[in-house]
Amino acid sequence: YKTVPTIPGTGTVMPARLGRVLDGDTICVVILHGNAPLRILVRVTGIDAPETKLGGVSKTTQLEVDAGRKVKEYTEKLFSNKTIVQIR
Repeated sequence: YKTVPTIPGTGTVMPARLGRVLDGDTICVVILHGNAPLRILVRVTGIDAPETKLGGVSKTTQLEVDAGRKVKEYTEKLFSNKTIVQIR
């Protein structure tokens, strides 16, 4: 994923295609920047979902991972019929 200092069109509504769901509070969207697709990781404001991988800095437990996977599945279902989202 390419990191950009500012998102083109910030402050305006931009159509974006859902790329994939990373976990319950992070998705990847794809916007067109000129003729090139630009992938942007988006954190959903106000949601703090459990992690989906064991260990790491946060010392995630198996119980948290199981919950995180269920939340990820729910997020995937939530977006499954919506190929377009809006970025503001």
